[in-house]
Amino acid sequence: MPRDPLEAADLARRLDRLERRMGRWRSLAILALAAGMAGAAAAFSGAASADRPAPAELRVERLAIVDAEGRTRILLTTDGQDGFIGLTDAQGQTRAMIQSHPGGARITLGDGRPRLVLAADPRAVLATMNGPDGIARAVIGVAGSGRETMVLARPDGSPSVALP
Repeated sequence: MPRDPLEAADLARRLDRLERRMGRWRSLAILALAAGMAGAAAAFSGAASADRPAPAELRVERLAIVDAEGRTRILLTTDGQDGFIGLTDAQGQTRAMIQSHPGGARITLGDGRPRLVLAADPRAVLATMNGPDGIARAVIGVAGSGRETMVLARPDGSPSVALP
């Protein structure tokens, strides 16, 4: 404690000024927090508003749509130059896929295993139908040269009909 009364008065003034500044900073901090919370609430409630138009574009590298249990049911993604859309059932079995790659594209439908595969690239366009065992039973295609082909196969995979 200062011995001179002038020093004590000066110290008291400085302390009062400091307390007022701290009070102002505290008030500003509370106002900023309240404004931020109000802004966040407005943003979240406004995003769900039917009056607001939908965004023109949504950009993501991966989009996973999940069910109520959190299992991915629809996946849209890119991997390098490839694009992919996959759909699975509630048990996690793949039911449909669309894949693109630099040379073409493929659509696969199935019951956990590929049953129908449609593929296109500069060399050929092919439709392959697989049996429940996964063995290709029918292949129909058109080569890039225009030559067509059709092969029907037995359950062991050996051809039963081949054209041409």
